[in-house]
Amino acid sequence: KGMPFIRYATGDVGIPSQIGKCPCGRSLRLLKKVEGRRVDCIKLKSGQIISPYRVTCAMEKLNGLANYQIIQEDYHQFTVKIKTEKESNIVKDRDITRIMHSAIGPNVKVCVQKEDQIFPVTGRKFGLIKCKIK
Repeated sequence: KGMPFIRYATGDVGIPSQIGKCPCGRSLRLLKKVEGRRVDCIKLKSGQIISPYRVTCAMEKLNGLANYQIIQEDYHQFTVKIKTEKESNIVKDRDITRIMHSAIGPNVKVCVQKEDQIFPVTGRKFGLIKCKIK
């Protein structure tokens, strides 16, 4: 009398198998490999898509940064929310802007906001990059 709860929209990214049928006889497509989670990418007006890891790997090297979130408001406007580890650890706005310009390009506008807490969008997992461009 019970029914399992199955989530279909997990955000997982996978590679389908080339094998047509499962040896057990089921006719559904098989999954060859799970690659990871789908994440928001940075989108440029030219149509180019930039991996979020280009930015996140550089941001994680900053000393004193406890948490952050990068929100792409439009093609040339980014808001970077930061939370520092301690008051004595100062993360400079110019360092964040330098990282963003290096990863994305010199023509983007970066607004740095210092936060006490950075919360995920309700009902979703926390994402370091949030792209508002559809």
